[in-house]
Amino acid sequence: MNDNFKKRLENENRYQEEKKIGEKRPILESPRKWREIEDEEERSKAFNEMYKEKRQREQLISFSPSAIYGIEEDTEEEEI
Repeated sequence: MNDNFKKRLENENRYQEEKKIGEKRPILESPRKWREIEDEEERSKAFNEMYKEKRQREQLISFSPSAIYGIEEDTEEEEI
């Protein structure tokens, strides 16, 4: 066998790599849930933002080319 191959087999740490971990910073201010906000105006604003984000996600999921291009899809076949 090749000497290089034997050395690699004998090396216990051949699959372990040293990983460098960057600087970790704590999150100073976490976003609060709208239910936890006591001020009525702030609660309303937070709820509206949450609702808008939810609607945008729903619209992306229900993406349909026919709605964008104004194409009506006929489910019935035309009779000849």
